[in-house]
Amino acid sequence: MFRIIVLSAVVITTACLFVHVANAQDLDVQIQSEGGQLVIGIGEVSPAEISLSVNLGQRVFTQTLDNLFLNSNPGFNIEPTGSPLLPAGVEGLGVGTNVFFDFVPTTIDGVTSNFFFWDGTDSNGDGQLTIDDVDIGLPLAGSQYGILAEDGFVGADASENLIEGGLIGPTSFGGEAGGLGVGRLHNHLILGVDEGDGLTSTPGPEGLYIAGLQIRAEGFETSDPFFFVHRSTQISEEASDLVATFLDDNFEEIVGISDDLPGDFNSDGLVNAADFTVLRDGGAAVDSFSDGFNDFAANFGAGSTVASAASAGSQAAALVATTAIPEPGALVLTFASLAACFFRRRYRPVL
Repeated sequence: MFRIIVLSAVVITTACLFVHVANAQDLDVQIQSEGGQLVIGIGEVSPAEISLSVNLGQRVFTQTLDNLFLNSNPGFNIEPTGSPLLPAGVEGLGVGTNVFFDFVPTTIDGVTSNFFFWDGTDSNGDGQLTIDDVDIGLPLAGSQYGILAEDGFVGADASENLIEGGLIGPTSFGGEAGGLGVGRLHNHLILGVDEGDGLTSTPGPEGLYIAGLQIRAEGFETSDPFFFVHRSTQISEEASDLVATFLDDNFEEIVGISDDLPGDFNSDGLVNAADFTVLRDGGAAVDSFSDGFNDFAANFGAGSTVASAASAGSQAAALVATTAIPEPGALVLTFASLAACFFRRRYRPVL
């Protein structure tokens, strides 16, 4: 039913979007690559589709739904390699690369879902709207949070499943109408909420609709999760900001990322050859070398991309082979098998 709602509203929405594009700058989901992994941030784009700024690290994007519970913001933007807007080490995705989104399950207060809801009200009755009022749970049964992608409709259904999403678009070959430039992508997809009752006149209860997403592209490691938060027209911006704060403050727990990574002796979020160097040189805060090495071996490659894990494995093997520690031959064998096991475990095909 949601597909019908979206398609029947395309003409109305398109007119509204034209006004938006003509009079306001977009704050879009910026998609780039760093070290082989897709990274997310916020990109400012002018009405003429000229990128104005790129700031990586944004994890929550808030917007307002219209009266039909539809919107086309935020959009998606990619800058090509070499753009002066990109920080050092950050690149584009090449030319003609298809870029996709997925809806991902996350866990809030013990509930796992790919789609959440909060009514945005003063839940504790103290007369003030604070972070303590944020009470995120599941939406109405049958509800969907959907996006009309370039290759069809995709909807988060409030299940615990990862929903493989649709096509955002390919990066430009250059020369197309609109003149985006080689390697760029800028697109807005219509999204919205359907509460599943089959009536287009009742799009859903007032509140805030929250979905976790990730970005995929062939040849790159999938991005870390990020969130869309869309509020209905009767809900305050203050409530939306509180949800964003809650998601940011509890991000690692919600998406299942731990700050405490055993074996990460240099605290860079990765367990790789550099951590072995710290351990070998006595700089690791462990009771003994063997305890430290056990942590290192058990978590070797954690936080790494497939490419960087393979590189770390070869570097670490070389380090072990040239370090005077007990049973060096056995440790070299351990690294070889560890790297092979990790590579098999971490690899997953991407579209």
